[in-house]
Amino acid sequence: MNNRFKIKPWNLIAELTDKNVLGLDGMSNKVPRKTSRALVINEEGNCAVMYAEKFNLYSLPGGGIEEGEDEVSTLIREIYEETGCTCDSIEQLGVVSENRNHQDYTTLSYYFVVHTKTKTSDTHLTEAEIENGTSVKWFSLEETLHRIKDAEHETTQRKFLQARDLAALTEYCRRLELKQLWQSEESIAHIHGWDFSHINDRYEEGNDIPWNYEEIIRQYLTPDVKILDFDTGGGEFLLSLGHPYKNTAATEGFPPNVQLCKETLLPLGIDFKECRDAANIPFEDESFDIIINRHGDFNAKELHRLLKKGGLFITQQVGSENDRELVEMVLPGTPKQFPDLNLTKQQKEFEEAGFEILQAEEAFLPIKFYDVGAFVWFARIIEWEFPGFSVDGCFEKLLEMQKIIEETGEIAGTTHRYLIVARK
Repeated sequence: MNNRFKIKPWNLIAELTDKNVLGLDGMSNKVPRKTSRALVINEEGNCAVMYAEKFNLYSLPGGGIEEGEDEVSTLIREIYEETGCTCDSIEQLGVVSENRNHQDYTTLSYYFVVHTKTKTSDTHLTEAEIENGTSVKWFSLEETLHRIKDAEHETTQRKFLQARDLAALTEYCRRLELKQLWQSEESIAHIHGWDFSHINDRYEEGNDIPWNYEEIIRQYLTPDVKILDFDTGGGEFLLSLGHPYKNTAATEGFPPNVQLCKETLLPLGIDFKECRDAANIPFEDESFDIIINRHGDFNAKELHRLLKKGGLFITQQVGSENDRELVEMVLPGTPKQFPDLNLTKQQKEFEEAGFEILQAEEAFLPIKFYDVGAFVWFARIIEWEFPGFSVDGCFEKLLEMQKIIEETGEIAGTTHRYLIVARK
């Protein structure tokens, strides 16, 4: 195997048979001939096309894998011989299988995408290629498709060559379109407060949680109690409680949300303070009757300091197993970012800090995405769960997700939530 490029399992682009190319029945059992072929793209974005003038045949460069070669070494040799170019970068595209029963012949064509910085120099064509008037042409991708697709051929041989290259070109164009779509989602992945409405109809999560966080808070809430919402996001949930503003405080540490809170909470008279450190919250000892926290950071000892005697901490948290299947799909082997976030360990931590646990529950529920673009937006927003995620870096994995959605209608994972109500 060429040491510059490691082959991964091949994606099947198309299976060409006499039935779908010629409208004829029958299948050959011959052992397939193997070839390497490529879309060779130069710095101007144009594609190399081999033109055989004798047959008016436009085709992508490539040829047969010889004894002692692998797909990549054949690719490099063939591209140099036919175009005079070097392969400066190589990507796998997929394989096209051909079964020509009328010729009792089969072949597997391994397609790559090659980018080259070199200009066409001297080619090294075979005598047959020279006799056929073969030369290398450079066209835009659109023109390449046009030249190959629109040519009319009489022989079954050339019809198969045409169908083979069209299948590869169509797959490449599909990938380009998907990549552009996903990069568009990536570019707009930002959030104000904790608003996921951008993907509301394209994913589902959090259904059927066996407790109601808001109802639990409301059963302890009376107008005279002092309440703090730590890591309030944009303050949306806090405001929905309708608690008297003079008895309400909030913190937030994420800069865009800090600015949002300053604009929305402070004018109402809510005591908002910027805070990024759960172990150093800028309020006096025993300031609050209730502290709430949904999906934010917390420190049991600091909460104990801030609460009045008999005061409550009510939290719904995202656990360490949250979205793990989804993380593994795009970033396999990524360690858990917060391995101690589970009910057993956190309940013990609160008890050791001097709290009495009034309620403790844990739930593992489905999360589903109905298009990959929605997942891309989500993964960029939840960057602590998907560290280093990008469309470019995870493109092949995203294509695998796309295939799953096309086959099943969704990609699915599991959310991890737990609830603690603790009294000082």
